[in-house]
Amino acid sequence: GLAWLALSPGLQLTTESLIPHMRLRLPTIAQVTRMADRLLFSPVLFQRHNLLYGVLALTAAGLLLSVWRCRRAGAWVALLLTLPLLLAYLVPHSPEPRFLVYQLPFVALALCNLCCWPLSLAPSLPQWIRRGATGLLTLLVAGLLSAGGLRLAITFERSTYGQTLKVVKAHAQPGDQILFYGPWQWIQFHYYDPGGLPPITTLPERAPPQLDPAEAQPTLEQLLTRAERLWVIPAAVEDVDPAHFVWGWLDAHAHRVQDEKTYRLYLPPLPAEAPSQSSRIPLGEALQLERVAWEAETVKAGQPFRITLYWRVESRLENPLEGEVQINVAMADERGHVWATTSIKRAPGEKISRGGLMIPWGAPPGGYELHATAIAEASDEALAKDVHILSTVVSATRPVPASILRDLPNADAAVFCAPPGDPCVQLVGYEPGGVRFQQGYPVPLKLHWLAPPEEPPPLDLQLQIALLPRPPLFGASEPVVTRTLRLDLAPAASQWVPGRLLTLPTALTLPPDAPTGRARVSLAVRTTGGVPWTGAANANADRVTGGSLGETRVRLFDVTVESRPVRRRLPSGLTPVEIDLGEEVGLRGYRVEGEAHPGGRLHVTYAWYARVQPTSIYAVFNHLVAPDGALVAQADSWPQGGRMLSIQWQAGEYIEDAYTLEIPAQAP
Repeated sequence: GLAWLALSPGLQLTTESLIPHMRLRLPTIAQVTRMADRLLFSPVLFQRHNLLYGVLALTAAGLLLSVWRCRRAGAWVALLLTLPLLLAYLVPHSPEPRFLVYQLPFVALALCNLCCWPLSLAPSLPQWIRRGATGLLTLLVAGLLSAGGLRLAITFERSTYGQTLKVVKAHAQPGDQILFYGPWQWIQFHYYDPGGLPPITTLPERAPPQLDPAEAQPTLEQLLTRAERLWVIPAAVEDVDPAHFVWGWLDAHAHRVQDEKTYRLYLPPLPAEAPSQSSRIPLGEALQLERVAWEAETVKAGQPFRITLYWRVESRLENPLEGEVQINVAMADERGHVWATTSIKRAPGEKISRGGLMIPWGAPPGGYELHATAIAEASDEALAKDVHILSTVVSATRPVPASILRDLPNADAAVFCAPPGDPCVQLVGYEPGGVRFQQGYPVPLKLHWLAPPEEPPPLDLQLQIALLPRPPLFGASEPVVTRTLRLDLAPAASQWVPGRLLTLPTALTLPPDAPTGRARVSLAVRTTGGVPWTGAANANADRVTGGSLGETRVRLFDVTVESRPVRRRLPSGLTPVEIDLGEEVGLRGYRVEGEAHPGGRLHVTYAWYARVQPTSIYAVFNHLVAPDGALVAQADSWPQGGRMLSIQWQAGEYIEDAYTLEIPAQAP
């Protein structure tokens, strides 16, 4: 063991990280529950505490039976169930389910002991009754265990590395290069290699030792010189490059146009002849956006869009700008739909920042605007919000390659056809915006449609969220919210392109009093006259559920509706008042903090009260007025920044709402 420790750098690092953790720090009940939840059910599912408590209760009952029958055997099972749980907290990382797999046989032993309990009942009972009770109890326990997500646990793809390689291959173009950021990818790469990938470079070539910036920079410079696009696939970055030198160097010298969890795509800097314009947009008092350069006058869907920002910093102020500034850029169409976002970091003293984004394949042709929000990371203060920096045009959408369609999220989802069977429209993918939502909040999603060879008539899409029955095998689904929207694959005759991809972003807002529990998002297609189209799910047969009027509802995904915390008392620390603003809303408390002087800042907090459930959306206008009536400062917004509109309030609820008034330095 000592020789192994002396020769193994990995074991030395593990030992060094373990020693500081060798002290008594008891976990919280929530941490233990979360770990046991993931162990007993599935790490790919969200917590299901009701099922967990049921399994734990049955396990405890079986354990008590073990102690009652044989005290020594029961004590052994009890220790085997508790000691691994305690030992897992000695590992120098957050406990994972694999640390506690040792417990599973003994949980099963306790459950089996419980299931066999009817066999030990009075011998006067008929044997078939005792055996039948044992069988029913066994089926109940087995059903409870499998209800935690057996199908998802079996079909879940354990590794996303193979999917990452497929995405890179589908989008790769001549002149691309791949950088393996981390040296330990070749084994899994050879296992998942789909073939036909661009040339690959590894950085660092081997580890240990860790990455050396002096050796890495020439490699990065060469890659950026010879590559038209650079795909970066990370693996164990914290181990080989804890300072993230590679990410920082590429962000400073190249355009990051795509940033996913499993890969990033970089492009070289824009050429000197790239279009540019002077902007002179102030982002706060100390920072000004002087000029913007961009990719081209028009761009195509599915292609990257590079932007370069040129800065001017005012350093003669009393409070100069310090620290990094994060520039969040959103690309929206004429209707206000945001199609792509990106984040650009501006380091202290930096005069040029590079970034970019990918134009989605399903973005319709037309005009788009880029808006920026600047945030000072040191203070988390918004220097500027939703500032228009650029306008561009997306040219006509072209047919999407089959390789791209195959790699869409939930690809090849469903086909809907007219009653005679022709024509048909194809749902080639969809993207849920999450799986857990609170009452009153929207459930966002995107639907990707493929234009058929022949132009179909305008269609209506009926999206529905329905509460799943309890238990799942009995009863009908209860609709929670339904929304109908138009699917027009040919907005203008001149824009009809067979094989084009149309992406439809939308959302279904849950009612404030929506029933909680598991719910299902489904889709039906009808003509504008109400004639239903039949549908068939291609990828998975259980996605099809019956609907009314002879239509087919295709299940898209399941969500969990959670109850929203409702405050029923006035928050502490506020000055109580009793002011009613109309029949729906009242003001019950306020607090004013800050420095009331020129250049200062005032923080105002309100406690609104919903006298009834409001039927109107209210805005809040905060005005700081001088003695002569002149407006000095202003802060207007929806309550809680729009996160909880007034129509989502519940009757009898208190809503805490805060604002900040920036007082100009020249204020009287």
